[in-house]
Amino acid sequence: MSRIDDLKRQNPGLNVNLIDLIAEADPSGSYKYLGFLIKMLKDNSSNNNMNILRHIFGEENILALTKFEEHSIANRIKVKDIGLYTSFKQIKDEVQEADEIVRTKEMEKQTKIVHKDDDWLILIPLSYEASKLYGRGTKWCTTQERYWNQYKSDYKIIYIINRKNDNVKYAISSKISHDLVEGWRANDETINPFMIPLPAEILGLIAIEIRDKESIEDMYEYRKINSRTTQKKYFNTTAVEPETYRPVSYSGLTSYSGLTDASDWLTTYQDIEQIISTEENSDLNNVIDTEHILQIFNRLKLR
Repeated sequence: MSRIDDLKRQNPGLNVNLIDLIAEADPSGSYKYLGFLIKMLKDNSSNNNMNILRHIFGEENILALTKFEEHSIANRIKVKDIGLYTSFKQIKDEVQEADEIVRTKEMEKQTKIVHKDDDWLILIPLSYEASKLYGRGTKWCTTQERYWNQYKSDYKIIYIINRKNDNVKYAISSKISHDLVEGWRANDETINPFMIPLPAEILGLIAIEIRDKESIEDMYEYRKINSRTTQKKYFNTTAVEPETYRPVSYSGLTSYSGLTDASDWLTTYQDIEQIISTEENSDLNNVIDTEHILQIFNRLKLR
């Protein structure tokens, strides 16, 4: 016995043909309107039984069930057993989660991933859609299209996301025409970029991005035109010609630019962490006094 035959046997009250069902809508008691109702159904369904089912169950519900099956085949549904669901709402919730997985994977193509581990995701959004997705839950103006369009040609924006607590996010912006770097918490309060509680090696990677004076728009266009060589270009950390050291303003903090390669930046951050950790009653996460930080920088042995 087929599955459908078995279900008909289990539900004899529903084992009726469509005309029997339509007849229930005839108010005359003598099937006076049955011919009219059948004609209306045929005229409006275009002989498509799916349209009838959409009318019975609802357009959104049928669409959700269809997408549920698509996601299930692609292994994006956690609980595939339809017998464990008791409402279309549960189906829709599962579909929404699966849609988010697809959307996130698509948005990854519109970002540059600077670093990713179990604790932190550091990325540069290259499109407004990516900025809105990864900046959700924050008050950053770059999650609004009007401001995003103003920023993308003049700034590089770096998002720092705690993967274990989605409420913990930071943003860093670097204006390509100036040596000014600014930082914000998720609530849009300013924070010194060097006071973001990150491991030294991650801060070093961020410093490399800050030094590379490319706007979001430049990065996006380069990736679009040279998709095959993008990673090679953006993650090249070979040495460059030394520059003259000059003061750089980091939201009120003076440092030095012109370090020759990635290892110099990383060494600098490790030195900062070492010096701060040996200071009495001080550590990398709670030092907030700018003058104190300036003293630490002055103690670094920079050429």
